[in-house]
Amino acid sequence: MFTVDKEGESTIVTSLDNSGFCEDLQVIVDPELIWVRQWDEHSQEHQVMIIQHQQLNDVITAIEKLTVGKQPYEKPGFYTQGPR
Repeated sequence: MFTVDKEGESTIVTSLDNSGFCEDLQVIVDPELIWVRQWDEHSQEHQVMIIQHQQLNDVITAIEKLTVGKQPYEKPGFYTQGPR
């Protein structure tokens, strides 16, 4: 399950783990950057990653190819897309 909230210019997507094993995952989409954060019970603080929109799009594209296209991980060159 997920929720979508708006705060100023940012959109916050919160994904809840239906099994209850993992803490909620939040993706905060800002016009400039994207923050991905998850609460860490051990440290009692959020673990945060800051990424570019292009990086999130790359991850989504790769996951779509793996789940929809049924591409095997071991296919040579499968991970390479775009200039490097």
